Amino acid sequence: MRRLYFNLLLLALPIGIFLAWFEIARGNRETNLFVVKRNLLAAAAARVEIVCLGPSHAHEGIAPLLVHSNAFNLSAVSQSLYYDCALVEKYAPTLPRLRLVVLPISYLSMDYELDRSTEEWRAYYYRHFHGIAHRDWRQESVLRNWSSWFLYGRDFGISSVRGTLPPVIRSGYDDAGGVVDTRPPDQRTAHPKPDHVRTSAPTAIDRHHACMYPEFLPVNEARLRELLVFLRSRGIGAVFVTLPTSDGYRALEREETRSRTAAALARLKHDFGVEWRDFSADPRFVEDDFWDADHLNFTGAAKFSRILGVEVVQPALNRSPAR
Repeated sequence: MRRLYFNLLLLALPIGIFLAWFEIARGNRETNLFVVKRNLLAAAAARVEIVCLGPSHAHEGIAPLLVHSNAFNLSAVSQSLYYDCALVEKYAPTLPRLRLVVLPISYLSMDYELDRSTEEWRAYYYRHFHGIAHRDWRQESVLRNWSSWFLYGRDFGISSVRGTLPPVIRSGYDDAGGVVDTRPPDQRTAHPKPDHVRTSAPTAIDRHHACMYPEFLPVNEARLRELLVFLRSRGIGAVFVTLPTSDGYRALEREETRSRTAAALARLKHDFGVEWRDFSADPRFVEDDFWDADHLNFTGAAKFSRILGVEVVQPALNRSPAR
């Protein structure tokens, strides 16, 4: 029996050595936004005063350096309020100058959980790179939490061994976590045709409705309450904002959903004094400001970020003492 165990150990040893090499040499390569933003936040920690969170609407729509010179964008595609709150609670103690947290609330935010969507695979990236526990404890035993080989998948692993690595995406972000326009200069003025903004609305709203569950609203409201208590205990302010969306997208929203979200945010304002600024129908934004029905393009993001800085962030900072 001992010989059997010894032979099994010899068989497993090369596999273990290979996986260890993969973790060291490939696991933290900046090929995804989770690694990039984690590293950027660590580098900027000493100066960050404002942290912006949220899903893809904020990832595409908030240019942090146009909001404030010491702002940081910690949003991510499909990021839910569960992860917004968890990221703040994890990293706030490492940000000695943090004064304000900007929490974007999209149409789907209060009814949404990442691990109940078609992009639940992203939850394993939060576990692996940020150390944030899963909302559902049953996901904790999955190997993707602990091994980059299993997280990235076989194709990435094989390409890494062959030396044909996926591209590093660090150049796609500025030092504050904002998305950078990497297109050739002669293409940067190009915008989608207005009909694309209109025709993309049904697809976008259907995708969102497919992962929205009204029973998640009280859970998310309770989660935000816990976060606001946490921030208040540290002398950190918070604001809720809703980013602009196109007319076509808003026309397909459910009034009941909007009303329930507004009521929840009104309760939070009553109990914590946290303002909510809704820019979803702001007339200053036109179709040329959007990539599609619900995402601002670079022009729209620059416009919104300046407005956010002047009309929301700076007044909030004026009410908050410097740290």
